Amino acid sequence: MFAVRTITAPVIAALLAASQPAFAQEPVDETQAWQRFVAALEPGATVEVRLKGGEKLRGTVLPGSNEALLLKPYTRVPVPARSLAFSDIAKIDRWREGMKPGYKVLLGAGVGAGAVLLGLMVLLANLD
Repeated sequence: MFAVRTITAPVIAALLAASQPAFAQEPVDETQAWQRFVAALEPGATVEVRLKGGEKLRGTVLPGSNEALLLKPYTRVPVPARSLAFSDIAKIDRWREGMKPGYKVLLGAGVGAGAVLLGLMVLLANLD
């Protein structure tokens, strides 16, 4: 039994050491990845872009060059489109505007009021 353990441990260690390169991944060129991602978007897609400097922008993707992303930012005051180098981009997400918080509050209040009224109607129906 002891001999099996002494042989098994080095064999397992050798197999694990030999398999390490199989798990290694090739480095990905982020610039090319962002170019492919933007090329796959439909015209006028709405995105949220986070730059490597920490700046976050939301806007519409405009047709542009292969070296930069042309983005028309959403702002209160109209601003010209910005050209963002793919090498400066940290993250790009599709963006869809959801329900505003006020709508959610009103919807919740309406559901609650409806439940209370339904409960009162059931209570009144059972009193007779």
